Amino acid sequence: MNELKEKEEISAKPEETNQENSESEPILEEEIAKPNAAAIHAGVTGEQYDMEPATPEQDADVFEGEDAIRIAYSFTGEEIKEGLQVFQRETMFKKNMIYTLILAAFFGVYSFSAFQNEPNALTIFICIMCISVIGFIWYMPWNHRRLTARAIDQSQDPLSFVMLIYPNGIRINEEKGSCSMKFGKEISKIAETAKAFLFFSGKERLFVLPKRFVEEEETVRDRLKNGIGEKYIVRIKADKK
Repeated sequence: MNELKEKEEISAKPEETNQENSESEPILEEEIAKPNAAAIHAGVTGEQYDMEPATPEQDADVFEGEDAIRIAYSFTGEEIKEGLQVFQRETMFKKNMIYTLILAAFFGVYSFSAFQNEPNALTIFICIMCISVIGFIWYMPWNHRRLTARAIDQSQDPLSFVMLIYPNGIRINEEKGSCSMKFGKEISKIAETAKAFLFFSGKERLFVLPKRFVEEEETVRDRLKNGIGEKYIVRIKADKK
């Protein structure tokens, strides 16, 4: 009987230990904001992908000891929509224009041939396809902006982030994690508009920082210009007189 009691006590000890650990060890902030690809909601893609591009990530101490400008922010669907319009123009416009010109040339050749000779089914089909594809090329970016903005505005969970701007890059923290990006590496370009600072992560992902949350706008602008250099572009329309 004594041996059975001892075995029961031994088997019960690990469970008691686990309960004690779970009650005595609080969850630290650092554990909530581990650097990984979880800060995906802070950035939006420039177009629709079958597979979501990975959010850039760095080691936890990539900016350790550096001075940071801290900005808590969120964004609306309209702010993302305007940012995406600039992003798509910078990353997709030339490519779409080339495709459009090629298709327009095909359309011109086949439509001219149709007028010169009796049109056949193949010629008509090619002309219709050229027009359809040109329309599709320009419709998709517009539709992506519209759907992304609508999804953000209809989100039940409020989106809130913290951006830390360092001399050499940025870190974005959110509830599920964080991501770090260096200027000239993960951050390939920065655009300034009248309402926001736009961070280009290659040609796939955009991070939008609305100016309404930026108290020291000139300080932030100087740091971003010094960090990214000639890849800092201004897209602010001049006021018409």
